[in-house]
Amino acid sequence: MNKVSSTASASRQGIGPRHCLGRGEQIARGRAAAPRPASWPGKSAVIAALGAVALGALLPNAYVLGDAHSKPLASTLERRCVGVSSATRFQRTELYLGLTRIDGSAISDPQFQHFVDTEITPRFSAGFTVIAANGQFKNDRGLIVREPSRVLVLLYPADAPGAHAGIEAIRSAYKLRFQQQSVLRVDDESCVSF
Repeated sequence: MNKVSSTASASRQGIGPRHCLGRGEQIARGRAAAPRPASWPGKSAVIAALGAVALGALLPNAYVLGDAHSKPLASTLERRCVGVSSATRFQRTELYLGLTRIDGSAISDPQFQHFVDTEITPRFSAGFTVIAANGQFKNDRGLIVREPSRVLVLLYPADAPGAHAGIEAIRSAYKLRFQQQSVLRVDDESCVSF
């Protein structure tokens, strides 16, 4: 899967470091905008409240700040797993593997299967899923690129030895073997019952 250049895209849209001066001054299309007040009543309380909400949303096992008897907040995943027969928390990793090389040539099904057999199966022999997909992204020239892809889905115990290293080895091998700029990795937790 080819890498998207957000810097180039942001520069074309007039967004970037050269457009932000800080201290309430902004440049909008070549002219200075009116400065914003540096402070407003209740600003600190609002920022603290928004930070606490964001922290609670991003960290399911976060601690309540300022509580003398701090206890982890129940995660959505833990609540969701309650009542599911034999449920176990697993890590879920998805790798998005593009099937078009930088030069435009396609990666064939036999070539992809050989990669699965030699790079993925030895590292995750307990099982995985490969899903056929079609990807789309904007390249560094601003053009929409569409390509066939495969999504590799891995479910494994969070404390599985070597899982992270194995996943990174798969990503590196795929980029090298098939001349890819990047392999997208997405991680999450899942409630699993076999």
